Amino acid sequence: MVESAPPKKNGKEEVKKEEPRGDVQDPNYNPLLHNGITNKDVSFFQITYKIFRTLLFHFKTDNFIPIDGAAKFVVNLLKRPKLTEYDEQAEQRFFDSLVNIMEALSVDKKTLTEDQFC
Repeated sequence: MVESAPPKKNGKEEVKKEEPRGDVQDPNYNPLLHNGITNKDVSFFQITYKIFRTLLFHFKTDNFIPIDGAAKFVVNLLKRPKLTEYDEQAEQRFFDSLVNIMEALSVDKKTLTEDQFC
């Protein structure tokens, strides 16, 4: 509780304590996906593991995700309005960057396994 400046009443000082506001939410809370992943998770590994599991469920595959599909999924997840030609080029650069990063982690350059992703 925070103490405010004491008002004087009949020559005596009273200390008024302010109650914390209940409507204040944690500004660092960031839900990343609709499956319960937030930035409050314990470790980066847990977050990447949950994201990988979400992608497995989305693509209906067994312990691998297609690189091209995963990159499209991430781009759609973070999609912004394309108002100019530059916006379209920026989205394509982002997609290409994701594909290049994932291909560097992959053995066959087409899919990622859990070990390669996490």
